[in-house]
Amino acid sequence: MFIVDQPNGQVIPPGEYTAKITNKFNQEIHSPKPVVNITELTATPYPNLELSEPLKLKSGDEFTVPLKYANKDVRISGALLTYVNNEGNRSYIMLQILGVDYDGAKLKLGIPKSYNSELTSTLDQTIRLITSNGEGSNPMLKHPIQIIK
Repeated sequence: MFIVDQPNGQVIPPGEYTAKITNKFNQEIHSPKPVVNITELTATPYPNLELSEPLKLKSGDEFTVPLKYANKDVRISGALLTYVNNEGNRSYIMLQILGVDYDGAKLKLGIPKSYNSELTSTLDQTIRLITSNGEGSNPMLKHPIQIIK
């Protein structure tokens, strides 16, 4: 899965797109065939976080995340917080989904009260949403989400 938006946040219109690269001789080369096909399928919602500092939360805390492409036709069934465990592998904790505001494009999440460890999230794929339309995750963050005691 990859996020298909223009740098200004606008959706790329459906269609077939070619690639344009600059080679080592500083010449622009265009691909002879389309390399990406954007379909008219319903967009998968994803968290659109922009943190100006680390978000520090405790067990039982609730927080709201803005959604890009919030859509009543796409059911959100799970939310995972990604972090790197002590062995250096990606791991996840399941967040509580406390509510979805489709009109305001917001998702209310909670840290489970039973979670009693500290962690610092990854900066990429920090919050992964599991939806009826696939998975969606946030663009790269500047600051992590931290669970503290």
